Formats: sequence, C-alpha cells, structure tokens
Amino acid sequence: MSLLHFNILHAGPTDSFADKVKELAPSSEVIAVTNDAPLLSFNRNLKGGAHTWQSHQSGWQLPLTLAALAGDEAAEKKWMEQLHISLKPDKCLTTTGGYPAQHELHLVAMYTLANLDAEFWDRNLTPEEQNQIRLLMKAAVISSAFTTADASYANEDRARDMTGGTNFHRGWNPNFREGMFGMLIAGTVFFGGTDEVNQILDSYDHQAFVKELKDAQLMNTHETFTWKEMHPDSEAPDAEKITNNIRNYRYHNAPLMSPMDLYTELTLHTYGAKVNCGLKNGKGIVYKGVACGIIASGCEDLPNKGADGMLYEFDAKDGGGKRSSITYALSGFKPNLINHSLVVMGGYWQEGPEADEIVSRMNVGIPDLQYKLEKGYYSYSKGKGKTEPFTINQPKWSWAFNTLFPWWENQLMPFHSK
Repeated sequence: MSLLHFNILHAGPTDSFADKVKELAPSSEVIAVTNDAPLLSFNRNLKGGAHTWQSHQSGWQLPLTLAALAGDEAAEKKWMEQLHISLKPDKCLTTTGGYPAQHELHLVAMYTLANLDAEFWDRNLTPEEQNQIRLLMKAAVISSAFTTADASYANEDRARDMTGGTNFHRGWNPNFREGMFGMLIAGTVFFGGTDEVNQILDSYDHQAFVKELKDAQLMNTHETFTWKEMHPDSEAPDAEKITNNIRNYRYHNAPLMSPMDLYTELTLHTYGAKVNCGLKNGKGIVYKGVACGIIASGCEDLPNKGADGMLYEFDAKDGGGKRSSITYALSGFKPNLINHSLVVMGGYWQEGPEADEIVSRMNVGIPDLQYKLEKGYYSYSKGKGKTEPFTINQPKWSWAFNTLFPWWENQLMPFHSK
C-alpha cells in the first residue's frame, strides 16, 4: 500500500512527554554552544528569498528548547531571548507558505514543543504572547495548506504562495517539501490533531483573521495575509481563493495525513538515495578545472557505500541538470530533523516497519553527511560547481553543526536504539 494513503488519525499525544524531555535533553556542552548563537528573525525585505539571514546559523533552537523544558536555566534564558525577538512586529514569521517555510520551522518547532508543556507555557509566556503564537501557528498552517492543497494545483495552474510568488512546488526537492508539509505536522501537534487542523481550515474567516493579526501586532504576518488587498495587480490569492483552496483540504485526493504518515513519506524522499562518493561514480563534473559534485577526500573509506539512506540532494536533479550539493543536503537534513522531533515529542511516533525504515535511513544518511562535511565536499548545482570544498568548519554553520550532530548521536539515536 502506498504510504500516501494511510488514514490513521490521531486525537493527540499518547505517551509521556516529560519522560521524553528528560531523555532527549542535550548535554551542557551543546547548550553552551547556543550562548552566543545569532537570534533568528524574519523580514521579507531582506535579500535572498528566505526572509531571514540567519537560516544557515539556525538549528540550535531545537535542542535548546528541549534543554529549557528539562529545566536548564541557561537554556531557558536563551529560549526567552529568541522568543521575544520572534514576536516583534517587524521580525515575526512572514508565513507566505513557500520557500521560507523550511526556515520558519525552527521557530514553529520552538513554539510547538513549548506548548506541549503546560507548566512551562503558562510560567514563561504572557496571555498576549500565547495568543500571538497561536495566531502565528494558525497562519503557518493556513499558508502551507494553501501551497500544498490539490486545489492550488488544479487545472494545471501555476501554484502561488500567499504573496503570489512561484519559487516553490509541493513536489520539488526536500527543502521545499519538508518546510511546507512540516508546517502541517507542527500544526497537528500544536492544535491537538488532524481534526483540529481541518476545523481551522474549514472554518477560516479571512477578515476576522486579518483583524486578529493586526490587533496582535504581528505585522509581518498581517502584511502577507493582506498582500492582495495592498497589491491588487499581483498574482497573490484573494480572500475567496484562500478560503476555497484550503477548505476540505486534499493532497493527491487524500485528506490530511497523521504526522507519522506524512513524516514517513517525507523521509523516504529526503533520505532517498544510495550512498556514493559523488556524481559519475565519484569522478564528478568538471567546472573551471575542478571536479565538482564529489567528496574532496576519503572516498575509499566512505562508510555504507551503496546503502539506502544518503540524503537525496547528493544525487538529485535541478534546472541545470545533475545536482550534488552538500548545502542543499543540509537544507533537507535540518527541517527533517525538526519534523522528526515534532512527531516523537508530540506522541505520534509509531513503532513498526515504517519507523524502522526511517531510523535505518537516518542512521546511514546523517553519518554520511557528517563524514562528507569532515572530508570536505565540492558541490554542484544549477549547472555550476563550487571550486572550494564546503567543510564542517564553515563559520556561519557552526551553531547548527555543533548542536544538531551531537544531539542526534548522543540523545535521539540512543532513544531509538533502546
């Protein structure tokens, strides 16, 4: 049976959240890395399309949140700093539903995991902040439902995001898929189940929601949801189109899947390649005299050659032909790991053949990624190569590397191995 058509619906978390927090809280060394990590914020006027310049530097928010929930005071202090800047009018999520979703997941996961701990939530957040987060989560769900719904792709229409942008597709490479569908996973965990998310989508009142965003001073998000009104000549959807396209949500004719089923489909794609040293059997594609799309050294000792689980972006395609890019691989790895944590912490993880396959592939793909980072990788994408290898010592990525890899190895991997 296709994974797409599993119809297991969950009402909400089923196992002990507190026990998992205790088991998955990172080490003090990981927490220390986050002390000077740049805080993540968003603004659509920033160049690059991600609406943020901290995307490469992020990732640390995930283990930090688990440490804060476990009672670490330093982690809680940093968590609050990130929270407060993320709720400012000109720094909150833009929730366009397209390309930026993969980067917004860092904050969405932060909010979602905190919301699962009622004591932490009520102790640290004011009622006004709680309302702001609920509105941001609702906006994230609505925008990503819009950009993934069958209705937005009907009649061979070019799908648009909430501001009319076209730099996305629900079937594109993992960074797009993990971001947009990840919002639906997060929303299901945050609001308590697929029924609750469907209720949000089916009862959507555009004017009322726009007013709520403005009253809460979430101006980045408000700008997105009023884009058509402010830019009538744009290709952005109007209130009627948004409402119609998200109502009775369907993805390939199926209703909203449970987080476990949706995450399984995502992961089998994100970790969907066989381990190799690079393009053309490790010979690469020559660009400006340099063989690109290959590991810089250590091919002969590459672990797990031929095994399922290499990140798809090491052996993919794009508009320029073949693609083998370590930065694109990282752009699949990070949101996938966030989505993994949401499924586990939200109580939706289900032991069985699908879970075993997911963990097996991650146990191959994550060490493969780390090995290639340590040896260096000459990326190739969009018909061009990088003539300098990308390594684990890249300064702008250090906070992500030094928190996510040890957290996976020392907490999450043992959690699944017990």
